[in-house]
This record gives sequence, C-alpha cells and structure tokens, in this order.
Amino acid sequence: MLKRLPPEIWDIIVGFIDTQEDCVALPSSHIVTEALLSCLTVCKTIGFSAQEKLYEKCLYIDSAWRLKDLLKSSVFRAIGSFDPPSTTWTGFSALYLAPFSGDTIDELEVIVDIQILFSTLHKTLKRLVINMPLRSVYPNDDAGPVVRPALRQAFQHLIAIEEFVSVRDELYLSTICPSDFIEEPNLWCQWTNLRRLALYNVDIDGFFITEIQRATKLEALVLTRADGIYEGIEKLLRNAPQSAKVYLVNSKEEFLQTTPFDEAPTIYTDVLRAKLSGRGEKTAAGSASLKFLFAEDYQTEHEPNSPSPIDICQNWIEGKALDGSLWRGQ
Repeated sequence: MLKRLPPEIWDIIVGFIDTQEDCVALPSSHIVTEALLSCLTVCKTIGFSAQEKLYEKCLYIDSAWRLKDLLKSSVFRAIGSFDPPSTTWTGFSALYLAPFSGDTIDELEVIVDIQILFSTLHKTLKRLVINMPLRSVYPNDDAGPVVRPALRQAFQHLIAIEEFVSVRDELYLSTICPSDFIEEPNLWCQWTNLRRLALYNVDIDGFFITEIQRATKLEALVLTRADGIYEGIEKLLRNAPQSAKVYLVNSKEEFLQTTPFDEAPTIYTDVLRAKLSGRGEKTAAGSASLKFLFAEDYQTEHEPNSPSPIDICQNWIEGKALDGSLWRGQ
C-alpha cells in the first residue's frame, strides 16, 4: 500500500481545482485559494503548478500589506527581471486592487508601490478591477499636486489592458483643477487593446463621447449611476463602436425617479426607451446596442440600516466584475 500519492497524481489533482475561468481574482478566504495554498506545502513538484494558479487567479490585493508582500515575492521579482518562471507562465494577467487603508489616496507609500507594480506588469496585466477613492483628494487640495500626478503616472504604464473596471468612479486621475475648465485625456482611451470598460458615475457629455470614439476595439461599456443619460444616450450609442454593447446600471430605486417629462415618479427606463424612437433596447443600424441592468441588494429590502443606492451599485458591480459575469449582461 502506498504511504503517499506520487507527485504525478498530485499534479493531476491540482489541475482539477476549479479556478473559475471567467473570474478576475479570488480572495484569500475563498475555498479555491485555500486549497491552492495547501498544495504549496505538499511537495516541490506540485508547488509550481499551485503557485502558477495562485498568481493567475488569486491576485486579490485588498490592503497595503498584501501589495507590499506581492512586490517582495520571488516570483514578482523574477517577472521584474524579465525571467518568468517558465515559458508557459500566465500569471499576473488579472488583478483586483484596493490597497488604500481608508477613504483617502493620501498615502504616498502605497502610491509608490502601485507605480512599481504597474511598471513591472505593464506587459502582462490584461484584466484589472480597482476599488480606490480617487475623488478623495482633488488637484487643488494640499496633497493633490503630489499624489495625483504620481497615481496618473502609475496608470500610464499599463499598455496591455483589455478589461478594466473602476468600482468607485470614472478613473478620475485628473491633475488639473476643475475650475480651470481644461479636460485631460482619460487614460483608458489610450489603452489600444481595451475591449471591456466599466466606469462609475461618469458624465455622458461631449468630451466623454469623443473619447469613447477613440476606443475602437471596445466590445462592452458598463456605465453605473451615470450622469447625463437622458441628454447624451442617443449620441453615445451613435458614436460608440457599432459592435459595442452599452449597459446602464442602477438600483431599481433610482431607475424609478422623476423624469424630464413629468414631476410624478415614472419608470426612467421606459422613458429612455420611448426617447429612442420606440425601439426599446434595440437601436438603429450602425449604432451600439443598449441594455439596462438592475443592481441588486442581497439584504432584505427596507430593513434598518439598509445600504444606499451607491453601496448597492458599487457592491454589485464589484462582485459581478470579479466573477466575470458582468460582461454577460445578466
């Protein structure tokens, strides 16, 4: 009777651990992450297979210390020295990043670490979900001239991004004061491989629509709690890439609100459909398609201390982005 399984069998077992192909990153508490971490202790033979899966599907960085530990890891340093662990290495292609400790980006050490992270992974990182309070410090605040240019510079390193989600804002990385009435180019429109984009509370104005036109490979655009929907949606659909799918996300509570036509509560989605010449969710030939998605709260409705529409939408978007189901438009 064998006292231990041969390494080849263990390697097969690791191969069958389901890392959920569509997901971006699994947290440390997830059963898959825990299983892969356990495999690291079995033997060196299967350690590499488990390690590769961890760096491929479990880069869930939700604190400054996790980010610091990642930068110190031998695998990360090997990537930085252009010496990947193997020619088939697929790690560091997907990442969840929420490293700030509170509701401010005024943490220069964290920003420096983000710069190191992005400058090292600029060729491999293709899928990125961020949860950062980018609007906590404005360009005209005391810390603005220091932290904001540094963060913008960090994101400029990313050249391979194909899928990007900003949970809290529209990737607000402006270094110019809003009162200056000067628009800085959005960094996402400079990512030439961008196929999927999800932004929060973006203003659908002429500048945004012009920038969307530059995203020629865009296949899906998710706009959560966007401003200027009623005024800008038709022009957005006409100017977005023809094959793109546009999703408008909000809570049911906020989709039921006063419309420009009536002071009484009206289903906003119905009015938008009527505005689109009665076409509903279908649009004219040569235009992007439109669909409404309702963010759901998993708590009991109307219970005390229930989350706000902001929390509902941000939590919903983050969860859907991380498991990959956001892009299925369900």
